[in-house]
Amino acid sequence: NPQPGFFPYLSHQNDNLRDSELDFLEGEFPPVMPLGQEALGDLDAVNLWIGDERAVSAMHQDYYENLYAVVHGEKVFHLLPPAINAKLFLGEAEFDQAQYAQAADGTWEVVLDGERVSWIPQDPLALEGVCRASLLEVRVRAGQVLYLP
Repeated sequence: NPQPGFFPYLSHQNDNLRDSELDFLEGEFPPVMPLGQEALGDLDAVNLWIGDERAVSAMHQDYYENLYAVVHGEKVFHLLPPAINAKLFLGEAEFDQAQYAQAADGTWEVVLDGERVSWIPQDPLALEGVCRASLLEVRVRAGQVLYLP
């Protein structure tokens, strides 16, 4: 259940489940998803995403094959077909890269790390025209896996 003043969210790439940053979770999850290992061979990364119903991932385009396994709850994906190249149709912009850090008084603040990142500044639910007509909503529930080529 959502707690006032607390917003659980973890979104970190680059093999976060197998790197030392989350080593306290060792044993809670397998180091690889057997289905992924069998279907895709050696995996470049295994990442853990955590959030509640308030957590929304920004629209983006992945260049890797992805397997999304939901451990608890539900993750909603809004997908566009490959023929609609999101960067081409929707544009891309540069944004400051940052993370949240908890201050001594318990509040959360945005801390910029000095880097810039390219991102698609669109809300998929606000799309219009052919992009909106092509948008597919997929709900993945606990125990299910979504494969995106």
